[in-house]
Amino acid sequence: MKNSKIIALAIVLLLSICLSKSIMAQCVPDPVVCDGCACQIQDPLPVGCTETSRTMLIYTTSPNCVATIYYRLKKCTTPGSCFEGMCQLIIDKIVVDPWQSNCVGCDIFNETDMKAFLAQIERQILMHGAYYGGCNYTPQVTPIPTNINAYRFVVAKPACWKKTTTGGGVSGPATITFEPCDRNVCCISNYCMTVNQYGTFTIVKVGPVACPASYDCTIISGCNPAFDVCKP
Repeated sequence: MKNSKIIALAIVLLLSICLSKSIMAQCVPDPVVCDGCACQIQDPLPVGCTETSRTMLIYTTSPNCVATIYYRLKKCTTPGSCFEGMCQLIIDKIVVDPWQSNCVGCDIFNETDMKAFLAQIERQILMHGAYYGGCNYTPQVTPIPTNINAYRFVVAKPACWKKTTTGGGVSGPATITFEPCDRNVCCISNYCMTVNQYGTFTIVKVGPVACPASYDCTIISGCNPAFDVCKP
């Protein structure tokens, strides 16, 4: 009798694990085409769209950096609107203030560093900075992880970024700012994220996908050094 209970319990646990894995496998980003609307700064916002501006202090490794991220979360529900029904993350500016980060450096020197930097920023915002508002998500509570919510995000980011340094010298370390060179040239990364009642996150990414525009970061006026984060 005891052995039969143990076997039954083992079967239940196995089924739970298999079902959980099956549902987790469903976290596949929807195919999204990067068109002109991804780059547009819409002011005023179209009917059916909501947008919130936020800041978040983020620490990254490889490259090592502590920075304040200025970003927006936008969601449109009007049929035919840009990325209808999906949450759109727009990164506007990144500021590295050495006084705020206890003099932690920011080791970003080339395009490879910048791409890795943005990739970590995107994931941290989606995991910890996308609460409340139109992009809010709340894990469902069930006895076993058989009901996992999937959330879909589109990250629209300018292709070309510039790095400017202010201050520094005998007065102390300099402040570094990363800003887009031209917002009309961008690409998107498409994310699917699940979170279960235990707080376990799974994030799947597709992209970046370049918008239909021919560009060269190095010839944009004032874009120096030019970090191209969209091309492979």
